[in-house]
Amino acid sequence: MLLHNLRIAWKSLKRNRALSVLIVTGIALGVAVSTTFATVRHSYAKDPIPTKSDVLYYVRLDSWDPLKPYPGADATLPPTQVTYRDMTAIMKSDIPRRQSGMFKTALYVYPDPKIGRPFRETVRLCTADFFPMFDVPMLYGSGWDKKADAGPEPVVVLAREMNDKLFGGKNSVGKTVRMGDREFRVVGVMGDWLPSVKFYDLTQNQIDVPETIYMPFGDLLDPDVGRAPGQGRRRKVQGLPGRLRPRPEEAWALPAAPEQPRQHGARVDA
Repeated sequence: MLLHNLRIAWKSLKRNRALSVLIVTGIALGVAVSTTFATVRHSYAKDPIPTKSDVLYYVRLDSWDPLKPYPGADATLPPTQVTYRDMTAIMKSDIPRRQSGMFKTALYVYPDPKIGRPFRETVRLCTADFFPMFDVPMLYGSGWDKKADAGPEPVVVLAREMNDKLFGGKNSVGKTVRMGDREFRVVGVMGDWLPSVKFYDLTQNQIDVPETIYMPFGDLLDPDVGRAPGQGRRRKVQGLPGRLRPRPEEAWALPAAPEQPRQHGARVDA
């Protein structure tokens, strides 16, 4: 019976080939679109860091003019980023076990002339706590320490892709990379790290791939370190959710920008 039905279906398909091709193409396209949608939805819906999602906090602080709300999509919400002044003050707190201010910029990297020409690369400035706080795997070496933050010392951590590009995938710990007019010493190379969502930066393209170069946040004060697109006057620093009371928080993630809006008082949204 099954063979008979298949034979009839095949004859029907050959009777009008153009219509048959159109129907089969429509069915295939529908299956492909629905499968892609389900896959993307599953990827974005899952917890990107399930072991720490209950102790990681994105901080937001309202330091805007009380007579004129922050020019965002929802005027009742505080700015999506905190100011540099607020970030440095909050970073003095001993409440969280780990915390990191962050800022994204773009610098010219000058590789060995035998490798290639200088190129512009996105760089993330952060503190030493960034790597253990977000469970960043290390292939070689490690992140820098708090002493390097305090300097700040000219050190960098490279993503695996950047290490492959600059050093052919070899252990580059102890070697130097020139960016701008400075030489930075490599202290670590990250392993494969590609979170489904860029959960550590909620203000700029959450589906983008992680940056390939990381350096101490204090290097932000270096005149050679510029500002990445989107980190301008009205885009303050990634800020602070949280309760300012003792509890076992793992971290406050505080990416920051250097602009200083007028200070008229502040509140913390818990």
